[in-house]
Amino acid sequence: MKNIYMAMVVLFLSQATIAAPELTGSPSELSTYLLDARKIISINGAAEIKVEANQAVVVLTIKNEARSLDAALQENDRLQGLVNKSLLKGGIGKDKIKAANFSSTPDYGWLKDKPKSYEISREVKVSVDNAAQMRVVAKVVDSIDEVFMGTMSFEDSHKSDNELLAVQKALDNILAKKALYEKAFAVSLMLVKVVDQGVRPVYAAPRMRRAVKTEIFSSAMQKPGMAADAVASGQFAGISYHANAMAEFVVVN
Repeated sequence: MKNIYMAMVVLFLSQATIAAPELTGSPSELSTYLLDARKIISINGAAEIKVEANQAVVVLTIKNEARSLDAALQENDRLQGLVNKSLLKGGIGKDKIKAANFSSTPDYGWLKDKPKSYEISREVKVSVDNAAQMRVVAKVVDSIDEVFMGTMSFEDSHKSDNELLAVQKALDNILAKKALYEKAFAVSLMLVKVVDQGVRPVYAAPRMRRAVKTEIFSSAMQKPGMAADAVASGQFAGISYHANAMAEFVVVN
């Protein structure tokens, strides 16, 4: 009788083991499986913040040529001093004027061992805060033949704060949708996790082309008087911050 009882117990346990599905996998995979079994709902949120750029960085290129390297260097130094003096006189702070790239290019001519001339190219980055300072930069380009307008990019000094504001609005958008779903379906949702999908800045105005050799540079900025007219409107570029986020909720009732 005892043997029959033990056999029935073994048979019962064997059937129970067969009936129960075996869960295998990594902890994250098992967690995903269990969450899916609890009716997970994903809600996406998006937001956009529009601001005006309050800074512009202009790259000026100073180019000159002379028969000797020393003469070319001296002339380029003189031109840079003239540019700096004009910018400072126009109200642009010394800390806003930064020397950038520098290069010297010898011209050997046709089948010559020694260069017949040297071209010096120096870049100066100028940060401006308003249209009045932009016009100062433009007048320097218009008044000095050896100075060319290069790239001009727009920046937002409050970028970090505006990115956080865009993310906050995206999260508010998620919470608003959550409240709508709870009311519409008479359920309660509990937060499981939030995925920040990042913030992407979009500039309303394209960057200007980089300066190249005078004879092939066709930008209207190089024509007399055109640089000042191009910035007379006083408008900096607009910037839009696009934020996206996603949150997962579990239905609790």
